[in-house]
Amino acid sequence: MSAWGYVGYGFLFSLSIVGFVIAIVFSFDGSYIARRNYARSYLFSIALGVLLGVIIVGAVVVIAVAVAGPDVFLEWFESIKSYIEFHYS
Repeated sequence: MSAWGYVGYGFLFSLSIVGFVIAIVFSFDGSYIARRNYARSYLFSIALGVLLGVIIVGAVVVIAVAVAGPDVFLEWFESIKSYIEFHYS
């Protein structure tokens, strides 16, 4: 596959839902190995990004609770709950 092929597939995979579905389909397609490997690497990079994002957000929440105390976050969650109950019930 040429360099422009990788660029084109990169643009195709970057489409929101459609690109993700196409990447999944191409990752199981055995007819063109370079495209299959590129789709697998793209899906792996997305999974790695999501995993790192979850780890970073979790670490930030743990540090924030440790610094501010759990009572601050419980009050914040209660205020969100009362807001939702007031506006959406």
